[in-house]
Amino acid sequence: MSVAGNEIGLHSEDTNWNEIDFTFEDIGLNDDLVNGIYANGISKVTPLQFRSLMASKTKHDFLIRSTNVNDMRVSLSMVILRLIEARTEQCQSVILVSSHDVALEMAKYVLSLGEYMSVKCSVCTATTNIAEDLREIRDGVHSIIGTPGRVYDLLAIAAFDTSLVKT
Repeated sequence: MSVAGNEIGLHSEDTNWNEIDFTFEDIGLNDDLVNGIYANGISKVTPLQFRSLMASKTKHDFLIRSTNVNDMRVSLSMVILRLIEARTEQCQSVILVSSHDVALEMAKYVLSLGEYMSVKCSVCTATTNIAEDLREIRDGVHSIIGTPGRVYDLLAIAAFDTSLVKT
């Protein structure tokens, strides 16, 4: 498990990341996100979640790697939801995934953890109907989760504004 972060000293050999004693409130997550996390039965910050959330505060690119796919998706969802301004119903996040099934799984995590934020996302893949994708985007979504080909197609026809995309 590793998160790149040389600039801020996030090296597993420098610290013992298995002894994280922070709460989600300590990390500075908003109350609605914290409520969504707790509502999903997550009560303790994992080392990967802590490192991902702290790295996301630096505004530098970073990489989330883990053999635990569930923890990786939860961590990514938390980072994305931390950055989203829920009152602004425009695309603020684009998540590229390898397949329709992975897009559905990722959407499940984002919607579940972001339940109290009233987050909306759209799954956009070759398997979904592009007219439906366009309707959902026009109605307002915070995050688009899709395959590279479909997201490229949507960008090519200017289906959504990228000026607010943070992640």
